Amino acid sequence: VRLYQNITQKIINGIPSTTEYVYSAVGPGRDHATITHFYEGPETWGPHMQQAVLRAQGPAALESVLAGETVNFGDLSLSATGLTARAKGLLPWSEVREIQVRAGRILVAGTGGAGAWCNSAVSDIANLHVFLAVAEHLHAHRPAA
Repeated sequence: VRLYQNITQKIINGIPSTTEYVYSAVGPGRDHATITHFYEGPETWGPHMQQAVLRAQGPAALESVLAGETVNFGDLSLSATGLTARAKGLLPWSEVREIQVRAGRILVAGTGGAGAWCNSAVSDIANLHVFLAVAEHLHAHRPAA
């Protein structure tokens, strides 16, 4: 399954208002299912869904990357060589300074300059928690290409 999340907090006249939660799950050869904040407790069940996907797919995704494959997460892909952004190309692990999630975006900072090398919407990343766990492992261990 590919799980996408889009969490948006509305700001009205500078004051934080309601938070909207939208999770979309897509299975191979299947239509997608959308689950929203209409159901009670999205701040609880949303992370549980992400953790279930991480437990089910995380080890295999990491194994694939370590075996020399590239794993696609939508706008971003991971390989033993580095992190690839559709709009930017490849950033080798040796040049990745930091990966963080902030304000609904995944920001990747490179060692070669100020600011973000890449700035992708979280909602464009499939299996966000798998992506973050594998990227964190690869960044920390900086595998040889």
